[in-house]
Amino acid sequence: MKKVVLLLLSVCLVGFIVGCDDGGGTPGIYEPYTGELLSVDGAGIFPEEVKYEWDDGSYNLFRADGTFETIDYEYEYSGDDEDEDGITGEGKVQTGGERGTYTYDPVTYELVKIRTSGFDTDPENYGWEVFDGYFCTDTEVALLTEHQYRRLYKFKETGVWASVNTSVWSWTEDDGTTGANHHTYTKTYSITADTFVSERKWDLEWVRDGVVTTTGTEHTYTETASILNANPSAAIGDGEYITVQILWETCVDRDWEFNWDTGEFLDQPVVTDEPVEPNDTRSYSFLGVGEYIMEVDSQWIRSMR
Repeated sequence: MKKVVLLLLSVCLVGFIVGCDDGGGTPGIYEPYTGELLSVDGAGIFPEEVKYEWDDGSYNLFRADGTFETIDYEYEYSGDDEDEDGITGEGKVQTGGERGTYTYDPVTYELVKIRTSGFDTDPENYGWEVFDGYFCTDTEVALLTEHQYRRLYKFKETGVWASVNTSVWSWTEDDGTTGANHHTYTKTYSITADTFVSERKWDLEWVRDGVVTTTGTEHTYTETASILNANPSAAIGDGEYITVQILWETCVDRDWEFNWDTGEFLDQPVVTDEPVEPNDTRSYSFLGVGEYIMEVDSQWIRSMR
């Protein structure tokens, strides 16, 4: 039996939400909202095929044989060339994809994917490319249930939660030496009584023959806003649902140039103050899931069997 998950464009909180135990000793899952936590076998594999599909046709597919496939689509309107093939206005086009193997731990929420092939959008090589002599290991903390595939943000300190994803590209040179590039993406939410900060940060670590040769930050993007409504709780306890109404005030982009030939960063970043639209007000909603929080937005997902 296949489980298919479709993305809807409306937000609906289905009932509050009692912590429950899925029978495997995993607390903090809220079935009225998320649906049933998906079980795995002893190897961390889903016993049935699971597919999370979004409204543009993009999807994440996890098979019962331990393989996964991710497909990204975009829509080309007149004048657009999203797949960079020189032809515009083609409608729905594939702009990315990954294949490989996976494991999932429903207790720690850790999803590990090993990419062994990717979709090349270069017009000269458009199509699937099998990685030869190298691969990529992706690790993320996410909630995978019959209703949801959601990034989780771990509690760091009062009012601060962070989600960390890592991608490690590994290879062996012809002379037997090994190399690896460690990419870390961190997204952090900081909420105080009157300030809301969203920061995205990309870090890079170079490893050659097991020795770390270079570390540094590639990019940061920081958005700061004032909070308009009374913040009910900066703690967001287990099972608690809050909405924060904000007014964006600043957006700062910092970009460090990296020399891929020498493996060196420039000392100073290029700093850009991005323009902010006047009266740009938004709402962010979060649900506490144990020591994590989950963002609740317009990407509401439900399952169909």
